[in-house]
Amino acid sequence: MIVLDFALSTMLDRRERLARRVLEASLRASAAVVCLSEVQRQRLLERLDLDPARVHAVPLGIDHTFLQPRHEPAAEPYVLAVGKDLARDYRTLAVAAANVDVPFVVITEPRNVRGIDLPSNVTIRRGLPYTELRDLYAGAACVVLPVRSPGYAYGTEGGGLTALLEAMAMAKPIVVSGRPIFTEYVRDGESAALVPPEDASALAHALQGVLADPDAAAGLGRAARAAVEERHTMPGFAARLAGVLDRAS
Repeated sequence: MIVLDFALSTMLDRRERLARRVLEASLRASAAVVCLSEVQRQRLLERLDLDPARVHAVPLGIDHTFLQPRHEPAAEPYVLAVGKDLARDYRTLAVAAANVDVPFVVITEPRNVRGIDLPSNVTIRRGLPYTELRDLYAGAACVVLPVRSPGYAYGTEGGGLTALLEAMAMAKPIVVSGRPIFTEYVRDGESAALVPPEDASALAHALQGVLADPDAAAGLGRAARAAVEERHTMPGFAARLAGVLDRAS
């Protein structure tokens, strides 16, 4: 049995005694655990006495052939946010969006924005076909990924990685909360703009900066796409997983 870790540390922190013991026993019985970053791997090893040789860091991949850069800016610039993981921080995004004079399109579920006072420039959408989501990425002036602080008790520590890689593959300028796991995928000021989690002022300032400088924004997008092609393709991810399987068998 190979375990793919999106949320094991968060689950261990939240489980009561018996449920935690069952989860711990299952992980100890597995042939290998695959984490999506070295930060995530170290976090798991801090919580559980596992053989480090059986816990692997394998960066996630994305379908970079389906998701390719397209020069199709929308008639009116907009900022796109995508994701329904419970660690998404749309409350902070709402405060920031009220201070950024462009429309925001947020692809999420009603539960993620329940009780949040959304400004008039924020539109919520859900249930889109993947091709339509790709079109929204293509037209966005910027993609924003607001995520709670690492210690937040809900969601997953790997939450946001798929949306991050989708935006990177589409060569979009990205403003992302600076969770440690993301720093293994993007570099601040080179392939994304990282801001402190749960800081609405910093988030608004970063978005304003990206929107005000299209040339610099395009440079972020190109670097993000290059990072995907170099380290985060789906064939590369499959090959690294195959290596784990070979060692575990």
